[in-house]
Amino acid sequence: MTDSNVENHKINWLFAPSISPLLTAYDFRLLQLSVPSKPALSIYQDLLNEIDVDCKRIIGGDKILVEKAKQWEYNSIHAELKIFEAKDKCHAIKKLFGFHVDLKDISAEELAYPLAYGAVVYKNFVQVMFMLSAFYRPHNEYCIAVSGSAEKSFKNSMDEVASCFDNIHVLVRYRFQHHHFACI
Repeated sequence: MTDSNVENHKINWLFAPSISPLLTAYDFRLLQLSVPSKPALSIYQDLLNEIDVDCKRIIGGDKILVEKAKQWEYNSIHAELKIFEAKDKCHAIKKLFGFHVDLKDISAEELAYPLAYGAVVYKNFVQVMFMLSAFYRPHNEYCIAVSGSAEKSFKNSMDEVASCFDNIHVLVRYRFQHHHFACI
């Protein structure tokens, strides 16, 4: 397996209960090289802070950076490995994706009028976590319908998220109309 193949290879066992038989010697060596030697969560920062983008220069019209930004793609394997290696996956998810979990920072008006959100998802765990953390508040309710056709590893990852938050409810739906309230 070449390095370019490894970059394109998705981790399909993020929260799989038993992964050791799936690891080849090469895969295991990659894990050892990719994960910090001290997996303490205190060394993890919000993943958005790790993205090296100079927004001021891009907004200012720097053509080289604009072209570079157009070609840029986020590598989710880094985030998936951090969560996979964490002893406390819930803490890792909350910290890495910047979930706002402190009620003291929420206004009385927000607390008086909680909201309910619904989403249908089927792939790209890291993208779903970035989206959810962007508008997550601990007093609101979230219902996430996972498509029955989603990969098992994605379903497992979403179940893990539901176990981390009392107000995030995840269910697998096998037959429903997308883009219709019936999906929730």
